[in-house]
Order: sequence, then structure tokens, then C-alpha cells
Amino acid sequence: MRTVGLCLTLLLLAAVGPAQTAATSAQTTTYGSTNPEQIPDATAYLMIFSAHSHFNDTAAQTTTETLHRQVGFSQADHAVYDIAMNSFRTAYDALVASEKAALAAAPNHTVQTAIQQQLVQGLGVLVTNTLATLQSQLSPTGQQQLSAFVQGEKAHIIISKGAK
Repeated sequence: MRTVGLCLTLLLLAAVGPAQTAATSAQTTTYGSTNPEQIPDATAYLMIFSAHSHFNDTAAQTTTETLHRQVGFSQADHAVYDIAMNSFRTAYDALVASEKAALAAAPNHTVQTAIQQQLVQGLGVLVTNTLATLQSQLSPTGQQQLSAFVQGEKAHIIISKGAK
């Protein structure tokens, strides 16, 4: 998961893109390995859900199944999680595709920045909704396992913001 987490960090930042303004000219980096409490839960869940929702081919599905097992779900909770991750991936892909199309048509940097901010907000809503679904459908043990897993994975997340 460590390599996947690092790759996802880079992919997420590339997909979302930095919203550069004069106010965000300084670069800040948060290392989950030293300050996991500074990694927002929403960011950690987005990373985990992104990694756990690749079902597009047999190899990806095998990897996804391995990642799901790391959480330690019961068979019933695993089935609930599978459905939620399928729904998450469908919505995630639609959000990213929409953002890419809008960026291609954007007339200037200001509009591009607004589109990127909309994507970030959309991803936040998607994570919130997915988590709410899981909390309503997973067993209490499954909820605890997912939360503990995500909190533990924060140690493998790095967040960079600002100038390059």
C-alpha cells in the first residue's frame, strides 16, 4: 500500500492540479509519517477509496481484492465495501472526465482554477457520501476496521501544497 499511496498522491495532485494564486506561493509539505494527525481524514479516505476502487481489468481487480483484505473485513462487510467502491469509482471517473473536458474548453487560467476547485469540492462530496453509505451499511466491527485502517495509512501519505 505504501507504493500505491505515493503513486496516488502524485496522481491525485496531477488530476486535481494546484490552484496557484499569489496567496499560495509558498510550498508546504505535510508528512504523514511524522505528523499523521495533520493528514485530513477526507484526504486519507480519498486516497484509500481511489486505490480500492480499480475494477477495470482482471489484474486490477486482483490487486483491489488484495487491498480490501488488508482492511480485515468479514465476508459480508467485504461485499458491502465492494459495492461502495464500484459506485465510488464510477462517480470519481465521471467527475475527473468532466473536469478534463471543462479544462480543455476553459478560456483562461482563472476559469481553469475555478474548475479545479469545483473538482476538489466534488471529490469532497463524493468521499462524504461514500463514507456515509459505508457507515450505514457496514457492521460496527467493519466500521471500526475501516477507520483504523485509514488512520494507519495516514503514515504513508504526503501532501504538498503551493509553489513548485
